[in-house]
Amino acid sequence: MIIEIQESDFAKIIDALRSATNYFVKRDQMNAELHLADPARYSPITSVVEAAFQRAGMIFGEASVKAKPIYQTNPEDIGNGE
Repeated sequence: MIIEIQESDFAKIIDALRSATNYFVKRDQMNAELHLADPARYSPITSVVEAAFQRAGMIFGEASVKAKPIYQTNPEDIGNGE
């Protein structure tokens, strides 16, 4: 099945996935701090959203999305290609 989508709409999807991933990573890190756990253990929803973000970035060809997995980075670095 082929679904046509405009580039600007796909960019919005990537931005939404970036924001959602950032939210879930920060939520998991705050939860770990609350329970004095180090390092943070990321929830399944964090992994699923992050994987979708990575796949969408590979489809779109956005270099900053092809960075190392988000759970290995600081949330502030998400989408910055670091």
